[in-house]
Amino acid sequence: LTVNDSFQGDTTLQTDDRIDVVTRGVLGLTVSCARCHDHKYDPIPTKDYYALFSVFNSSEIPAQLPIIGYPGDKAAVEAYNAGVAAVEKEKQQMHEQVYGELRNTERLSDYLAFVREAGDMPDEQFRGAAGKAELRDRIAKSFVDLIKANTTDEKPHPVLLAWKKFAALPEDQFATQAAALTAELAKPDSPVNPVVRNELAKRPSPKSFDDVARLYSDIFVTCMTGNEPDNADWQAVRALLMDNKSPMSVNVGDI
Repeated sequence: LTVNDSFQGDTTLQTDDRIDVVTRGVLGLTVSCARCHDHKYDPIPTKDYYALFSVFNSSEIPAQLPIIGYPGDKAAVEAYNAGVAAVEKEKQQMHEQVYGELRNTERLSDYLAFVREAGDMPDEQFRGAAGKAELRDRIAKSFVDLIKANTTDEKPHPVLLAWKKFAALPEDQFATQAAALTAELAKPDSPVNPVVRNELAKRPSPKSFDDVARLYSDIFVTCMTGNEPDNADWQAVRALLMDNKSPMSVNVGDI
């Protein structure tokens, strides 16, 4: 019954959609509103909605769908299967391309710089700006969500503390204020994650936020390509990147 949107794996919404499909098709009624309240005029109580919900929620889509018949035109079947295989190959290539982009320092740096610049834009404007920058808007939005979730509190994530500090500098004063901020963040007793702190200490002070984005990009790619040392500081970076809000946590087949 779920033949279109899978709601990003949300089983509650999938089940609600199945109830809607069946009841519209069989009864000619929209029953989904009984999820929250009894129908005002139709004899459809919430109790009946959740009775249906229990049926569909305990149902599973088999990995291999049952064969209900065979078409007579074998040539047409072969052509169809070849077309499906070609589409699946293109999808896999696209998945691998996106996966590779998130492990390429130049490309990842573009995403991170864009996120800082466009993170507060309304959705439609954000999508348009991402398109002009030749970036995938859903991935960029995932980075926005990840960074906001870990920098908006009074005590931001140690890995992103430097990000928050540099992002707060006025753009027209960035170059003049960045050196002092870098020195502060690179101190041995700084609360910044030691991986980021050490990178700040090794590099020249950033001249713009693009340099900060490149620093984080280098760290993230090092971490996600398995080239990082196995210690608690790098494990903290990996834990952040494997958060369910992070696009870097997604397997290549699930992109």
